[in-house]
Amino acid sequence: MAHDPSTPPEVLAHLAGHANRSIRWAVAGNPSTPADVLARLAEDPEVWVRQAAGANPSTPAEALERLARDPDLAVRGAVAGNHATPPEALLRLAQTGSLSIAKILASNPSAPPQVLMELARSEWEAVRIEVAYNPATPASALLVLACDPDSRVRRIVVGHPKTPAEALAKLSADPDRYVRRWALAHPNTPPELRAMAAMAKIGAEG
Repeated sequence: MAHDPSTPPEVLAHLAGHANRSIRWAVAGNPSTPADVLARLAEDPEVWVRQAAGANPSTPAEALERLARDPDLAVRGAVAGNHATPPEALLRLAQTGSLSIAKILASNPSAPPQVLMELARSEWEAVRIEVAYNPATPASALLVLACDPDSRVRRIVVGHPKTPAEALAKLSADPDRYVRRWALAHPNTPPELRAMAAMAKIGAEG
């Protein structure tokens, strides 16, 4: 019942005060739980109840802001991956210096462009990979990632639908032959770049 989105709000509100933490956890993760109840559960003494509230897109912005400062890493990670988390809270989480938080942020399609740009320059390859996969990553960050030292990152960038022509021009001369081939096949690649590549191939064969 506590898990069920069809459970009436007044029942969920009652269950939120249950002594059993498993029931409170289920209520905290239920998207039908009223906002005021979720705000209360966001201050629950049990970490995993707060974590469930932090991951719930129905949790009010003010509560998510508080949870972004939670002392527990798992709670902050839940907030970092929540599509409803306010941009200001995501920006703050990006400054924590945590690899696990950075990876979650990098994959969140609601992350602000400035966060994704910052993460595109991360020292951690795993974070840069997540940014390259993120459908919300801006063209400016993809341009940075097109010069990434790791070919796995560049292979992802060359398949991203938002990769700009400037980045594709760089990738068309990439040391990785697969990256070069995919760059020329990308729909954003200018026709003149494809023509130049074709002429160079003919010249090399001749």
